Amino acid sequence: MEWREPSTGRIQQAMIRPGSVHVNPGDHPFYQRWEGHQRIMAIAFDRGLVEQVGASFGGKTDADIGTYIGARDAEVEAIAARLRRELVTGESAGRVLAESFAKALLVRLFRIYTHDRSGTLPVKGGLEAAKLARVLDYIDAHLSEKITLDRLAAVAGLSSHHFSGAFKAMTGLPPIKFVNRRRLERARDALATTDRTISDIAHGLGFPSHSHLSTYFKRDMGTPPSQFRSDWRHGSELRTHSASRS
Repeated sequence: MEWREPSTGRIQQAMIRPGSVHVNPGDHPFYQRWEGHQRIMAIAFDRGLVEQVGASFGGKTDADIGTYIGARDAEVEAIAARLRRELVTGESAGRVLAESFAKALLVRLFRIYTHDRSGTLPVKGGLEAAKLARVLDYIDAHLSEKITLDRLAAVAGLSSHHFSGAFKAMTGLPPIKFVNRRRLERARDALATTDRTISDIAHGLGFPSHSHLSTYFKRDMGTPPSQFRSDWRHGSELRTHSASRS
């Protein structure tokens, strides 16, 4: 991805992986461009909510938040996924929960993404970009198989101990937990975009059974796979109906 801040005018490039986080304060113009068709989630915060949360951090505002490109932040990714799910349901209770998740995101921004740490999020002891890309490509290509820590370390060309720490420094998650998260993301996408049975999805993503997928999915996503699919389709119908009336 190419990006530029008007304050510098200099075009920079960064390799962006799925799940990466971009942060930019509301009053700071920002340009970005990428190739291909990408699915993104853009979140804009109401200024009043920003000020409300910022007050608990000594009166900070969005001006105290810097610009970050391609940060790997498992906490932001998880909160954003839950926020999206609550908004998709379109229910009044979901809106209340969505505001709670929005506040949680702002707390994370004020804690981690302050202006004195602007730029690409620094990663001490992390994997080199090429090695990380190789490992992530391997994971995505072998989700239906058993993936071990030793195998991932071999792909990176590192000892298992060194690889585990370096990988977590880059992604925010231990390797095997990251693999499981990727499996759940793929399951979520399959539930939303296909008519495959949950058992078929589970088998195709390396889960021993329907029940194993259901247990992990509910624990991480907050709802069983069948309920997620129902909520997603209900939300799609609402959006389609709304669009047809406009």
